[in-house]
Amino acid sequence: MTAPTVTVELYGSLAQLAGEASFQIEARTIRDVLKGLATAAPVIADRLDGGVSVSIDGRIYTEALFEHVSPENEIIILPRIAGG
Repeated sequence: MTAPTVTVELYGSLAQLAGEASFQIEARTIRDVLKGLATAAPVIADRLDGGVSVSIDGRIYTEALFEHVSPENEIIILPRIAGG
């Protein structure tokens, strides 16, 4: 059974490196999203492995691998947001 297709937006340096800001990825969780992005845009795979921040419907997560996603969600992947 295939996962639903979700729209994923990249922001900042991730979008610049990938060469585009929006991707369609088959995913059920953020972990699936990150794997799909690494395949679709291998140039950002190291950045994804190094850690990113994830926004799902406006809520920012730093540890979101097992958060479920659906086509209705707004999913944004950003460079890691550091506190200070």
